[in-house]
Amino acid sequence: MADRDILNFAFGSNLTPARLLARLPAAQLLGTACLPGFTLGFRHLGQDGSAKCSIEPDDSAGACVHGVLYALTEQEVAQLDRIEGEGYRRQDVEVVRACGARITAHCYITQQFHDDLLPFSWYLEHVLRGVQYHQFPASYQQLLAKQPCTLDLDYHRARRELSIHQ
Repeated sequence: MADRDILNFAFGSNLTPARLLARLPAAQLLGTACLPGFTLGFRHLGQDGSAKCSIEPDDSAGACVHGVLYALTEQEVAQLDRIEGEGYRRQDVEVVRACGARITAHCYITQQFHDDLLPFSWYLEHVLRGVQYHQFPASYQQLLAKQPCTLDLDYHRARRELSIHQ
């Protein structure tokens, strides 16, 4: 069995195990964590031209991005680098696990922020299903549920994306 010694902190569409496991079938879900001092947004320009999740530093009290930890192999990290694409930089961050332990993991940090984009509804659905699946705080779920989105005119892509939840 391959060494799974690399921790990935997922905070966007990969929150949903079905989404990440469709991409990396052998990845191991380790549980939830929080990245203090950051805020989640939808300001990353995706390869399809829509907004994807981004995180950025936030020094306001209680700022925290909820996410999950996956154990990955080096090969899986390389594959995830290709999937996430340019515009994100893999960076080590210190997250706090549900048990209170602090641990270092990598996550993908946006390099250029865009304020004029909306996520596609199917992408937001991935994120919402993830926060519900992991039972993140109700206030966090409600905040994300208010995120405006747009329909993807590529019906086949939208259908394919949502098919993993069936």
